Amino acid sequence: MNQTKTKDIRVLVVDDEPLMRDSLRQHLAEEGYAVDTATSGAEAIDLFDGGAHHLVICDLQLPDMDGLTLLGHMKDAKPNTEVIVVRGYGSVKTAVAATKAGAFYFIEKPFDFEELLPLVEKALERRELMA
Repeated sequence: MNQTKTKDIRVLVVDDEPLMRDSLRQHLAEEGYAVDTATSGAEAIDLFDGGAHHLVICDLQLPDMDGLTLLGHMKDAKPNTEVIVVRGYGSVKTAVAATKAGAFYFIEKPFDFEELLPLVEKALERRELMA
């Protein structure tokens, strides 16, 4: 089986907070991932529908759209794409809803990139196994 090269992996980061978005972009790029970023649900849909993303890291609180709506669109359009959901303040109910909608994992802000990186790797492994 061919092990996917990191540099061939495209990640879409969706977050309206510039600091979080830029930090994730920088950390993921340092790990060798190709990273696109979006500040809104509409921008994310445009990038996602026009691209070939293997993984999406998506905030649930977006200025124009509920993150669960965005997650639903992504899983309907491209079911093999894994989505890690990020939330500033979460509830068990929201985490369950995100998971039922197809999210690979739910993580609460603030978090360290060292917490997120293993989730990114596991999500990509799962995607490869499912494909």
